Amino acid sequence: MTFGLILKRMRRNWRSMAILLLAVCLLTGFFALGPFYVRAVTDVGLRFELDNAPRQSKQIGLIVEDEPLTDESFEVVRQELGALAVDLRHYIRADYTAPTSEQGFEQGLATGALMYQYGEPVTPFSARIDAALQPFAFGAMPELLDLVEGRWPVRLPPPEAVDPAGLSDAEQQARQVGIYTRGQVEVVVTATVAERAGLERGSRMVLGNPRADGSGALAVMVVVGIVEPKNAADPFWEGNRNFLEGADVEIGVGRFRYDYGFATIPEAYTDWLRPVVPGSSYIYQIDTDTDTISAANLQDVNRRLRVLQNRLAAYHPGLTVLSGLTAILDGFSVNASETEGPITLLSGAILVMMLYHLINTVALVLDQQGAEWSTIVSRGGSVPQLVGLQVISVGLLALVGILAGPLFSVAFMQLMERFGPLAEALGGRPLGSTAIPRVSLYLSVAAGVASAVVLTVPAVPAARRSLLRLKQLVSRPPTTPAWARYAFDLALLVVGAAFMLRLYYLVGGDFGDLLNNLIAAPRDVVALIADNLNQTGGLNDPFNLLGPALVLTGAALLWLRLFPALMGALARLSNRSRSLTTPLAVWNVARDPSHYAQLVLLLIGTLALGTASLGLSATRDRGAWAAAERATGGSARLAVDPARLEPARFLWTDLPGVSSAAPLLRAAGDPGSISRRDVQIIGVEPDLIPAAFSELHRALAPLRGIETPPAPGLALPVEARTLSVQVYSLPAGTPEDPPVSVQLIAYLEDARGVPVRVPLAPPDAATVVGDVSGETAQTPASAAPLPTLTEEWLNFSGELPERGKRPLRLVRLGINSRQGNLDAFEHTLYLDRVATLDAFGKATTLSNFEPDDAQWREAAVANPYAGSWTSEAANLGRVRGVRARVLRGEIPGVDGPQVLRLDYRMGKVAGVMREPSVVVNASMIGRVPVVVNRAFAELFGGRGSTPSAIDKPLEPGETRNLILNMGPGSVEIGYEVVGVIDNLPSVDARDPLMIALTNTIRPIINQAASASTFFDENEVWLALPEREPSSALQEAVASLDGMTGVGWAWTRYGEILREPLPSAVAGMLYAGFWVSLLLSLLDFGFYLVVTARQRAFTFGVLRALGWDARHIWRLLFVEQVVLIAPALVIGSLLGLGLAYLLLPFLALVGSETLRVPWLAVGGLLLALVIAFTALMGVAAIFLRRMSVNQVLRLGEE
Repeated sequence: MTFGLILKRMRRNWRSMAILLLAVCLLTGFFALGPFYVRAVTDVGLRFELDNAPRQSKQIGLIVEDEPLTDESFEVVRQELGALAVDLRHYIRADYTAPTSEQGFEQGLATGALMYQYGEPVTPFSARIDAALQPFAFGAMPELLDLVEGRWPVRLPPPEAVDPAGLSDAEQQARQVGIYTRGQVEVVVTATVAERAGLERGSRMVLGNPRADGSGALAVMVVVGIVEPKNAADPFWEGNRNFLEGADVEIGVGRFRYDYGFATIPEAYTDWLRPVVPGSSYIYQIDTDTDTISAANLQDVNRRLRVLQNRLAAYHPGLTVLSGLTAILDGFSVNASETEGPITLLSGAILVMMLYHLINTVALVLDQQGAEWSTIVSRGGSVPQLVGLQVISVGLLALVGILAGPLFSVAFMQLMERFGPLAEALGGRPLGSTAIPRVSLYLSVAAGVASAVVLTVPAVPAARRSLLRLKQLVSRPPTTPAWARYAFDLALLVVGAAFMLRLYYLVGGDFGDLLNNLIAAPRDVVALIADNLNQTGGLNDPFNLLGPALVLTGAALLWLRLFPALMGALARLSNRSRSLTTPLAVWNVARDPSHYAQLVLLLIGTLALGTASLGLSATRDRGAWAAAERATGGSARLAVDPARLEPARFLWTDLPGVSSAAPLLRAAGDPGSISRRDVQIIGVEPDLIPAAFSELHRALAPLRGIETPPAPGLALPVEARTLSVQVYSLPAGTPEDPPVSVQLIAYLEDARGVPVRVPLAPPDAATVVGDVSGETAQTPASAAPLPTLTEEWLNFSGELPERGKRPLRLVRLGINSRQGNLDAFEHTLYLDRVATLDAFGKATTLSNFEPDDAQWREAAVANPYAGSWTSEAANLGRVRGVRARVLRGEIPGVDGPQVLRLDYRMGKVAGVMREPSVVVNASMIGRVPVVVNRAFAELFGGRGSTPSAIDKPLEPGETRNLILNMGPGSVEIGYEVVGVIDNLPSVDARDPLMIALTNTIRPIINQAASASTFFDENEVWLALPEREPSSALQEAVASLDGMTGVGWAWTRYGEILREPLPSAVAGMLYAGFWVSLLLSLLDFGFYLVVTARQRAFTFGVLRALGWDARHIWRLLFVEQVVLIAPALVIGSLLGLGLAYLLLPFLALVGSETLRVPWLAVGGLLLALVIAFTALMGVAAIFLRRMSVNQVLRLGEE
């Protein structure tokens, strides 16, 4: 049998060969699509992430301690980074840890500075500047800075050129070296630093730590220029703020030191400054061209970044390579590798169905050629010859399919760029050029080989049929298929169900409640599997994918088992019809249902893929948006700096497109060893939360109607600058006793509840400005306090700090009196007229202890927001020890006859001096009403310090105390649970959450705050009518002063859609449906042609009996309706089942239930009906052209 004969046969049957070739190309293209699609989706996500990442995240930072990079090191950088590196900026930064005392300079925490004194040697006793300085060196100053005044630094002679050793005093003075130098390092400072530090051009100072023996490196700096940054927001300045603006360092209550930086050129730094600083970091910032990074090379780029670290470490031990690129590339590399396996398995499962399409097509071809093959066998043709004929024929088709498969996958990608899940993920962005992965080529080969096998196997039984055997098979009634005889469908159902029960077991499901949950709460089943995917292996475990595939295949075969019985019943019903068309059509189908079963199975599979794709896409879209809204709280979540923007006062609905807004306070506190996760605190005012934020609105129901307790203390005028109190001190008990030095401290709080501590002193004492902080420790005195004059009224006053939000409130007066060296003593003093003074000298009396005045009494606790429930020992005893009485006439008052008498006892409590205190207008503090989430209720439900299995979760009505480290300090919160919720949007379900009224919780947590680190409404949730925010809104939000961060739900929604695994699953189902649909249409069309030819004689007889072509077309139409209509219903139901079974593996939807887009499903069914109707139209044309005489004369054509 020659190769020419094979080509002749293929040319003669070119229509059949063309159909088979197209089918093979579709198969190989689809199977090659999986890795290609994964890489494309990964590239889309990677491109978006890199394009939107901040510049500093895309930079590569090299940090070398105490030495610069060598030439060899730069060569390594060029070799490893190549085109990725596009720009290099380097600078030197001296080590700096802000010392809180002068001893810190000697300990090497920072660089100390001494006063410059021309002609005098620098010794350890030289006057020191009260500041720590941080030297910098920038390699390209004009690119970073603008020169405001003066000039740029230049390199002065190095140390060896100006060494004063061996020179006389006159020679040193003449050469201006040694103690007569006027500068060894030229530097520049910013205008802000110059103003704060009192520097100008020509200012000089000395750096270093001189020792008594004359050793110790020194350097004299001279300011030659005043500069400003070109862009203060440039990420380059992160970590270098000391140079731009300096820093206020707290060195005691009410005392601050101003530290700052200056800059020179690298050569001068190396000459003079490196020896005098505690340490130096040589920092190199490399800007990268992220357009060179793609999904195809991200693993290679990631590898090169790691190799760069190792190679540079050989030249510079301890060198550090820092780059946000590593985290970005690691994440996408892991996602891509974790996605390729499951998608290949899913593609393989769909490929099996497509191969069945191919089997059906080749069966029709062989059926059409049956007479020819049987004739060859009857005339001596051997089975190997015929099989060989088929092998060579299909081998050529498979070879073409293997070569065309990658090209078809590219075509599929280009179509999906415009339609389907990939188009949604792209969001209108072009896909760009993505190279075909090598594994796609391998998969194309595998699909081609599989196609060749399935096209060859049916040829073996066909090659064994003689002409007589063929006639016998045609005349005999059809036999039951093997799968039906051996109950293969039932076996598939049982095995598939077992795999799925295995999955349910792995996630810890309760089999006893499984059936009830599937019916009543399918969302819980989905959530249980989705939340525990790590325990199941997800789609990486083939059994998890095999279970749904087997169940659906078994269900489809079970339908085919029931199909003959249904056709028989339908035939009996149709016998009542007077028309011959319908009974004859149903009888034809019922007579040989197995002949039609293959088409029904293919149609069911195709429709199942389409329905599953639509259902998953709709669910994925809704679930992605719901997840995005849960992550942000609404359409957007804005983080603001409450010091610059007060969310509750801003009209957010005036912004373009904003329909509702919800301001809230968010903070987090560490509960200590009881939990590794911080407690999330959210403060809200229910009246400010609109119903648009439904979950938050519902969560606040238990808090509505609860009134905020009145603020304690006395309100000070907003303009107040000084606080004073009139003090009358009685003498000590006996003349031999040391005199008493009365010291008072006023404890105030600002409008946020941040504590303000103001020492009050008599006129002859140094003025101390108050401090805004949570500290209550006493001010260490550098000298013994002066005795207080007795038996006369003295004005004790203190300046109010400018920091903090006005108005201030006076809460408590504490007594810190001293009597010589006594640790314990008793004393009496009187207070009158508590008043303030503004900048213009206007006095305002707050309290004069007259009737109807403020209520003063002994303090019970130090914290004004702690009630009787407090457990902190320091709160309970430290402020007690005073008897407060308002008396009339005991001594002459300053402002009326009544005064406040304080009889107090000083002493120590737990080793700390007592601070007897009186409070004013103290409110009755109860527990804070809170709504908590399940995680909080379970974590703090026990009475012990750690939760146990027997502890019950908290329930409404229960009370507890909770101590949290808020960062600046710790606070104790006594709370009462008034409600328990599952969780709240924007909060991780694992985090314990506490929701309280803002005005109640804010002053409590601010007891640990300070003026610079306080808690207030710092977050706003926005609701928009549309998903995507307008550019006008984005620009308006970005321009707001005080905005520190913006999270758009639309952005998060896009990120979720671009997650490789869910996107690839939806995309492959979508592509699988369309490929399967094309194959089904090819099969169906080919089936109609073959059927028309095989039944030509029957049709000819009917035509001879009086039927025309329209009757025959109706006959075929009824047959197809009988086949297709049930298949559409069963396919749709199985597709929904497939979508439901795959739903838990799309982790993005979480607990979302399946969303059925009925309109889209209806459109899909309509499209299929139209497609099949069009094919029936082609059949009608064939029937009209059929010659009745020729058919009857030949018998069968």
